[in-house]
Amino acid sequence: MKISFAKLLLKESQEFLQLARYERSDKFLRVMYIKASIAFAWFGLEGVINLISSDFLVLKNLPLHEKAFVEEKNIEFQEGEFKIMGKRYRSTKNKLLYLLKSFGNYNMSQKGKLWIKLNNLEEMRNALVHPKSSPSIKNFKEKNAEEGLKTVISIIKILYKKIYNKDIRL
Repeated sequence: MKISFAKLLLKESQEFLQLARYERSDKFLRVMYIKASIAFAWFGLEGVINLISSDFLVLKNLPLHEKAFVEEKNIEFQEGEFKIMGKRYRSTKNKLLYLLKSFGNYNMSQKGKLWIKLNNLEEMRNALVHPKSSPSIKNFKEKNAEEGLKTVISIIKILYKKIYNKDIRL
């Protein structure tokens, strides 16, 4: 994935949010646009995190456990040595923290406002992707989608500034 695709996902999130703002007659359609905005914002964040992770797979000096983490695999001991094998899911937030600390020399506070906003976005995303029951319509408000998109943009800017020492326009 290229950064241009992630930017496109964020642009689509913004467009769905705009559609929600203009939709006043059909509540179902309005909530559908808000849900799409939330989902596309999260997709954009995941995409950027995975893209940045892939940049570090080529490092020869990456310790085995970190290489396994970035590749989302397990480490197993076989035939007298440790090997990277299989598949192991890593949460987006854990990958974010790892990238910032390991390659950006930056500790993101898990008690700070940005982290709390990221948790709120993740909860909305999880309500869409892993609904235990029917997701509550009260969570899918315009302001929540807007806050989620702003949070993603802020985090991506921090990632690029801390890891690559570059400003990124989103």
